[in-house]
Amino acid sequence: DKIFTVYPSAFFTFNPSEKNQFQLSYSRRVDRPGIGQVNPIREWSTQLITSVGNPDLVPQFTNSLEVNYTRRIKGGSITFGTFYRNINDVINRATYKDPSDANNVRQILTFANFDDTDAYGVELSTNYRVTKWWRANASMDYYSQKQFGTTDLSNPNSPTVEVTTNVFNARLSNSFTVSKNLRLQLFAMYRGPREDIQWNAKEMKMVNLGANYSILKGKGNLSFRVNDIFNTMRFKF
Repeated sequence: DKIFTVYPSAFFTFNPSEKNQFQLSYSRRVDRPGIGQVNPIREWSTQLITSVGNPDLVPQFTNSLEVNYTRRIKGGSITFGTFYRNINDVINRATYKDPSDANNVRQILTFANFDDTDAYGVELSTNYRVTKWWRANASMDYYSQKQFGTTDLSNPNSPTVEVTTNVFNARLSNSFTVSKNLRLQLFAMYRGPREDIQWNAKEMKMVNLGANYSILKGKGNLSFRVNDIFNTMRFKF
C-alpha cells in the first residue's frame, strides 16, 4: 500500500513552581497490523476454530488529547491526568462462521477493523523511592470506552451495534538493591474485564520476578527472569 500520513503532535507545559507542572498535549499515532495479523495462511486449527490473518486490514489511528498535573515530592513524583482518545479503524480479534463448513458449526478466528472507538478516563502514576534500597513505579487508569461495529462479519447487511464498557488497569514495578552488585525486580499487572463488540473478555493478571548481578568488576551482567510465576496470565472470553 502507498500511504502518506501526517502525525502532528503538540505539547504545552506550564511550571508555576519548582514542584508543580501542568501539561496539555495532543498527538496522533498509528498502529499498523503485524505480519501475523495479515497473513492469510492458516496458523492453527481445532475441531471448531481455524485461526487465519486478514490481508485486508488497514492501519489503526489514534487521536489523543491529554491534560496532566505532576507534583514533585521528596523521593519522587506523582502525576494525575485525564484523557480523551478517538481511535479510527480499530484492529481487534474477530470471529465469523466458516463459509466452507456445510454443518455451520465451525468458526474462523481472525482480525478485523471495527468502526471508530471513543474513550475517556483518568490516570494516576507515581515514581517513588521508598527507602535507599527500594524504588517503586506504580500506575493505574480507569476509562470508559464506546465502540461501534457489527457482530456478524460474514453478513454485510448485519446492523451496527454500540457497546459501552468501563475498564480498570493497574501496574506496579519494584526495584530492590540487595548489594552493590545484586538488584532484584518484582513486577505485577492487572487488566480488568471488558466488553467488546463480539466478546466479553475476562480479567488478566501477571507477576514477574527478575534479578541482575554485576560481574567482572562491572564489565558484565548476569540476568535472570521468570515471567508469570503464578501461572495466571490467561486470555479468557
